[in-house]
Amino acid sequence: MDSNRLFPIKDFKNTVFLKPLIEDGNVTNVHAGEYSYYSDFEDPTQFLTKNVLYNFGISGNSLHIGKFCAIANGVKFIMPDANHATSGITTFPFAVFGEKWGEVFTLIRLPI
Repeated sequence: MDSNRLFPIKDFKNTVFLKPLIEDGNVTNVHAGEYSYYSDFEDPTQFLTKNVLYNFGISGNSLHIGKFCAIANGVKFIMPDANHATSGITTFPFAVFGEKWGEVFTLIRLPI
């Protein structure tokens, strides 16, 4: 079996190997080992947008999926960029919206 083949099962489009899917995309902080696969009842090629949530690249963190992992339909990975600062007077993420807010509340100054 070729781990670089996107659809590992002949004539079956509901399962994909994640490594070639991720490597073919433009996301650089999500990785998967050989033979790890994802199954979806609709479109498994949308894994990075439907299943890896809040991956804005702000935190500098990454997601590593090992070899020979089986990921079922509906699984969601919540990336750390979804977190809101909780030590201030509000949890509203002003800096994310940029412009004047970004100048006053920089992402670096926000406590995590």
